[in-house]
Formats: sequence, C-alpha cells, structure tokens
Amino acid sequence: MSSSLSLFLLATISALLYVEAGRVGECRTTCIERNVQRIVRVHLRDNYVMVGACNNATDAQRAGGILAGEAPFKSIVTPYICNKKIGVWTIDELDEEGISKFPVRCPPVDQVSQERIDSCPK
Repeated sequence: MSSSLSLFLLATISALLYVEAGRVGECRTTCIERNVQRIVRVHLRDNYVMVGACNNATDAQRAGGILAGEAPFKSIVTPYICNKKIGVWTIDELDEEGISKFPVRCPPVDQVSQERIDSCPK
C-alpha cells in the first residue's frame, strides 16, 4: 500500500472518529441535544454543520409548545445550524425541509452530565 493511500486512510478514519465523538469543529452535539432532543440528520457544508433535532410530540404537548392540540404525528424535527469555528447552535431558518412532522417517535436521547451541557458556548 502506498504511503499516500495510508495517509489518506488514516486521515479519513481520524475524521470519522472525531465526528462520531459528537463534535465537528466547535459544534458539539451535546450542545444541541441537551438531554432533551436527539439529532436524526446531519449535513456538513463548508464551515457549517446542519442538523435536524427530534422531539417527541407528547413531550412538546406537555410543555405547551407549538404542537399543543395537534396529534396525528409522534415527533417533530427542527433544523439547526452551527458555524464550525464558533460552536453556537441556532434554528436554521433557511433549511429547505423546515420543521417536519413524523409518524414515529424519536430515538432515545443519550444522557450526558449537566457539567458538559453547562460548558457549551452561548
């Protein structure tokens, strides 16, 4: 195997491990999920990370959110965007899919310590 191919494979594996650890640049998945919602889609583009974060409809209804009174769906996915250099998540108002409703519940949320959530950029 050539050294350039080995270097490419090593760089690719390292990048995949870095993304799987829940961080792309300064954008951490913990900072958008916050033990409440679950990321169900991810798009990387230039300096941005774009995700869809899933909330169960019953949780939103209990909280009196925008889903109160509606019930033919079980979850809602909201688009968020983060600049890799800054690490602050905001609602992605330019996302083509927008806020989407789905007939299935969200996957379980991976719980993290409050200390990790508190360390998120604001």
